[in-house]
Amino acid sequence: MSASERPVDSDKVWTTLITNLAYLPGLLTLDHSLRKVNSKYPLVALRVPYLLPTKSRDYSNDPRFYDCWTKLTPFSLTEYSRVVQLDSDMLKKHYPADWVPQHCAFTSQHPTPEEAQTVGADPAVGPLGFMNGGLQVVNPSQALYAQILAHMEAGAVDMDFADQSLLSDLYRGRWVALPYTYNALKTLRWEGVHDAIWRDDEVKNIHYILSPKPWDEVDENGEWTGTEESHRWWVDSNRERRAAEKEKGIDDGF
Repeated sequence: MSASERPVDSDKVWTTLITNLAYLPGLLTLDHSLRKVNSKYPLVALRVPYLLPTKSRDYSNDPRFYDCWTKLTPFSLTEYSRVVQLDSDMLKKHYPADWVPQHCAFTSQHPTPEEAQTVGADPAVGPLGFMNGGLQVVNPSQALYAQILAHMEAGAVDMDFADQSLLSDLYRGRWVALPYTYNALKTLRWEGVHDAIWRDDEVKNIHYILSPKPWDEVDENGEWTGTEESHRWWVDSNRERRAAEKEKGIDDGF
């Protein structure tokens, strides 16, 4: 695809994948949250063919990993100079105007929680040598994408976590991690996990990993049935989005 064929007039974009309707409420509210924080760049929803290796590990006990290979697609989007890939079960809380090329080794930063908001340890230390692919900052390249596909075909059967295993292995020691605030897994906020470094007002992007998702806790009357504070943030943003859509005559149930 050439620049003139881009669906948006920007060479830098956020992207997220549409793999099934179950995540559509998340995608729509993610888009709303980006607009609310006045993002400089548009969100492009990618509806692309499944990317699957010829031989893959058996993920029948956790089928979501079959979808995850497709999250490698942004590396091929050379019509853009930069792509920031987001999972659809995320919510933008603050606009991340400062892409800092660091990350935090969560446990090691418990003694220095203020530093953990902006600075991180070497991702090769401990379990953080293995990335979470919920947010990726990518400079697309056909050469890199070809390298990724070749690595996938050669070793997918041994990759426990699909795309995350592939990227962590292929680029071991060569990827740069961001602070937790850019991909703040909701579980980090839980008492006894990494609440020592969590700061609600510093989190730029929250990631609703695991089940239930916030939208699973909204009943047929639109009432929230959950109790987790971070889920309430999503529910509030979702209500705001749906109210704005109704004013425009949109009431599609999502």
